[in-house]
This record gives sequence, structure tokens and C-alpha cells, in this order.
Amino acid sequence: MGNLSHEIKTPITAITGFSETLLDGALNDKEVSKQFIEIIHDESTKLSNLVDDMITISRLNEHGNLNIELVNIFKLVKDILQLFSHEIEKKD
Repeated sequence: MGNLSHEIKTPITAITGFSETLLDGALNDKEVSKQFIEIIHDESTKLSNLVDDMITISRLNEHGNLNIELVNIFKLVKDILQLFSHEIEKKD
């Protein structure tokens, strides 16, 4: 349960942080605002996928069926690096 709450909190924190930054004035910078809105969209999609996973796990507990799928690790790492690219650049 601890891992699940962490996985849910991460996209919520990103959505909150990027939307607050937009509201604090970044919305006036067209390039930055577009990038932040794309990140908010991606994070909300991840959050939706997590909810879907929770529903699937709940159903598995009820019915005992397991649906295994492959994960593209390269895309996952690329998405994570993109999410934190601004902080990575700041810290060089």
C-alpha cells in the first residue's frame, strides 16, 4: 500500500507544482506554458493509468485472473528524464 500511495502522489505532486507555476506567471511564456501543460497532461494520464491498475488489481483479487503485459523500459526512463529535465539542467 505504501508503494501505491507513493506512485499516486508523484503525478499529483507534478500536476500541482506545474499548474501552480503556470498560475504564478509562467503562463505568460508561451513556450514554457506549452511544455508545462504537456507535462500536466502526461502526469494526469499516468494517474489515470494508476487508477486503472488499481481497478485491475481489485478485480484480480476477486476473480484470481492475471493479465501480464510488457513494459517499454526505454520509454519509461525517457519519460522520467523529460519530466525532470528542468531540474536536471538547473543542477547541470
